[in-house]
Amino acid sequence: AVLETIRNLMNTECVVPDWLHDIILGYGDPGSAHYSKMPNQISSLDFNDTFLSIEHLKSCFPNQVVKVTEEDPARQVPPF
Repeated sequence: AVLETIRNLMNTECVVPDWLHDIILGYGDPGSAHYSKMPNQISSLDFNDTFLSIEHLKSCFPNQVVKVTEEDPARQVPPF
């Protein structure tokens, strides 16, 4: 069953991303799969409408300091 699964995966296009391919096969450096080693890192992330309120945003990152550029609480509305 394992060999059949491997064979099926080898014959399927785009199952495993290129950066993870060697790790799956067992001959790559596991540390290279860490996000900090990826060559195409993005500098910012747009969460779109993930957070419902500023309180929800802060509760999702309890050990982090959330900095806001808008001081007026009435204007701190989604999307963040």
